[in-house]
Amino acid sequence: MTLGSVSTDHLRQVLAEVDDAAATERLMAALAYKEVDEVTQEGAAELYEYSEGWASKWFNRLERLADEPFEEVVYGEPRQGDRPDSPSRNTSNSSKIHRLNCVTFQGVHQS
Repeated sequence: MTLGSVSTDHLRQVLAEVDDAAATERLMAALAYKEVDEVTQEGAAELYEYSEGWASKWFNRLERLADEPFEEVVYGEPRQGDRPDSPSRNTSNSSKIHRLNCVTFQGVHQS
């Protein structure tokens, strides 16, 4: 099972420490996948308008949180041409968080 070696508590602790929108999305998608029974990798990725391949890549990478400092795991590698001080991409976090909350609340009510 993907993300089997990382607890939701650990993911939440890391989430509280990150300061990057893309890293926040990765962690929130991972939390949705782990906490909501009906959410697949593809569904978790779709919450943030990514592909299932994105989820597979990042969820596998997040497994490293069990053994490595979060700073080395959750942040993406800078792409050639990116400015160091620029956001990784323009996102509408409020609508994405709303979608995640809807999925999370549905999962809680079904338990």
